[in-house]
Amino acid sequence: MVAHVPVVEDGWFRLDLLGRSPVWENFGGEPTSADEYWHHEDESLDSLLAYWDAMETDMLRRWPALMEVASSGRRIRVSDDGPETLSADEVIWHVMQHEVRHTAQIVQRLRLLGQQPPRWTWCS
Repeated sequence: MVAHVPVVEDGWFRLDLLGRSPVWENFGGEPTSADEYWHHEDESLDSLLAYWDAMETDMLRRWPALMEVASSGRRIRVSDDGPETLSADEVIWHVMQHEVRHTAQIVQRLRLLGQQPPRWTWCS
């Protein structure tokens, strides 16, 4: 999940809404299979968190541009397979809710394992 959250935000925000190269290109590229997408046992937590931090830093810098896109009325295709679209504003809300939900799941799992969750930079 530590890899999933930033990949989703990177893809929707940077690639789909802003039309920019995703940050993941500097961190080994986009996963090419479900196995690569979900399984990261061989990657260090530091590496995964470095990508997340780089993506978050980039998004905070680009937030004004995202807000411009959100107010433009632009629509984004949900998938290549169908005609469904979302407004840019809906995409932003979806991604933000996605991150909050999964971050809470990560924290809950750490606590259930008896660990103290890290204090991420965006929480301080």
